[in-house]
This record gives sequence, C-alpha cells and structure tokens, in this order.
Amino acid sequence: MLTPNGVKQEISYLYLHALATRWGYSLERSSVDMDSVDATICARGKVVGSKGNILSPKIDVQLKTTERECLDDPLAFSIPKKNYDDLRKNTMVPRILVVLFLPVETEWFNFDVEKISIYGKCYWMSLKGIDERPNRSDVTIHLPQSQRLTDVTMQQLMITAANREEFAYVSC
Repeated sequence: MLTPNGVKQEISYLYLHALATRWGYSLERSSVDMDSVDATICARGKVVGSKGNILSPKIDVQLKTTERECLDDPLAFSIPKKNYDDLRKNTMVPRILVVLFLPVETEWFNFDVEKISIYGKCYWMSLKGIDERPNRSDVTIHLPQSQRLTDVTMQQLMITAANREEFAYVSC
C-alpha cells in the first residue's frame, strides 16, 4: 500500500501523463532517478507548430507534489539542493521542474461512469542558468502563477524544445 507521499507522487505522474497524452506525446518514467529526472515527455516526428528542424524532441521533468493552496504569487516552494543543482545544469535535453499543488483536505479525484477528474494546479519552471545557492539541504524557489502547466503550455514547451530554443530561468 502506498504512503500518502507515494499517492501524491503517483497523482503527479497521472496529471503529467494526461497533459502529454492530449497532444499524442508519450511519458517515459525514469526507473532510477539519479539525475533529478522523474519522467521524459517525448514527441514523435515533427511537432505541430514548430519550425520542423528538430524531430522527436524531448523534455526531462523533475516532478514534485504538495498538498497546499495556491494563494501567493509567486508560489514559494522548497526543493532539495541536489535537485536545484541538477536542474541548473546545461543539458542536451531541456529540463523543467513541475510542481502539482493538490487541494487541501478534499478529494483529489472524482470518478463517475463517464469520466475521471484530477483536481489540482500544476506549475512549471526552468532553473537553467539560475544562480548557485550556498544552502546545504533545501532551496526555496518561486513559481510564478503565470507559468501554469496546461495542455496549451505543454504544446508550447514542446514547440520550444523542437525549435532548440532556450528553457532559461526567468526571475519573477
């Protein structure tokens, strides 16, 4: 049986998988997360809306989930220093942090005969190029509410990857 944190982790995969599937992308889960990559979003061939120079682009994702209301803008969120440092690096496949905020003290799912609903708000951020921090354990980052991860932003991110454009950190 999953722990409460294990349940949250699985919900984050379901949420991301649903967004990726909307566009026909696949979601590959990492079997061992040694490089702060939990999953990879993969397109096949030319991405609709891209220049078409790069085929079959990918985006690596570090997934985090929390049970918390999204009241502030930007949203402060702590991540382990290792994840922070790994996500800052210059890598061939672009990397983003994705944080799913689940509602507090309410159901995260709704099931009926015709649909399954997942409740939560998801945000993304690139940490590439962000300053090094002297912290030894956790680092607080600030997610702008304008960087909500939706099916539309998922497509925009994949177009960016296909065009070999930067996923650089933008401060709030």
